[in-house]
Amino acid sequence: MESQLARLRAPQSSTVRSGELHLGGGKTPRTPRTPPSQQQQDAYFAELLGHPLERLAREPQLLQEDQAQLRRQTQESAVAHYRAFLGTAEAAAAAHEAAGGALAQ
Repeated sequence: MESQLARLRAPQSSTVRSGELHLGGGKTPRTPRTPPSQQQQDAYFAELLGHPLERLAREPQLLQEDQAQLRRQTQESAVAHYRAFLGTAEAAAAAHEAAGGALAQ
């Protein structure tokens, strides 16, 4: 059950606000997250109801820790796959230019 709780915490929590991710001094806007399904929400709340009050009191802190860990993992992935991100951006720009040229004709 703990792994299910971890999956449902920060990535989809309504407490996580859209912000900006800082990579190498630049800013990349975040895309909105898909909200959890009703089934996921029900499972999360059912699991929360099974925890003692002390554990529930720590939930906001645990959500923040999960969010920080996900942010670090995203940054590490962006750094590790920097060339792939650049290649994708260049390919998308070329496709956009090609489509723009085709539409103009």
